[in-house]
Amino acid sequence: MQSLCYAADVIRNGDENIMIATGTDENTEVTGYLYDTLGLMSKDMLGEGSVSVVLESEASVEKRGAKKYAELIGWATAHKAVPFGKLGGSENALKTAIENACKNAGISVSDIDLVCGAANGVAEVDELENRVYSELFGDIPTVRVKSECGEARAAASAEQAAYAAKELSAGKYNYALAAAFGVGGQYSAVVLKKV
Repeated sequence: MQSLCYAADVIRNGDENIMIATGTDENTEVTGYLYDTLGLMSKDMLGEGSVSVVLESEASVEKRGAKKYAELIGWATAHKAVPFGKLGGSENALKTAIENACKNAGISVSDIDLVCGAANGVAEVDELENRVYSELFGDIPTVRVKSECGEARAAASAEQAAYAAKELSAGKYNYALAAAFGVGGQYSAVVLKKV
């Protein structure tokens, strides 16, 4: 999700017209051992892969006649350090990233009608996310892409954003939020709009 936020900043600043934001992670014996030993999850739940999302300025899209799946209209990050090996995180930091992404998008949190969450099957993480989403959004559709693909770590947030764009492209929703957070305390959120 960090690469999406960075790429969006670069395009908004006019420094580039097209950026490719990629999240990638692969499983190694060390990664599996680390997650298993820390009790984060079974190594069998870990996914791996690489997902790239193309972000492009409106002028570039028009010039190329490219297909638009969605428009990235807001993004934000927050940080709240989490001790190594701690499973949970900060509800306040996740809420801050979400609220600031909506504010930067020029919409209200209540305008979001689809959430692509970061829950990964670890009870403490899932419960934290559920509390935040329930407080901010009430009862709206929440998709957990990781339940289908596994915990792909860096690739997972790009999967979430791509899934949200695809759902918006299908005309099912008007605004989607993809949110992510890592065990180190980094929180990110992006808001996408139907085009």
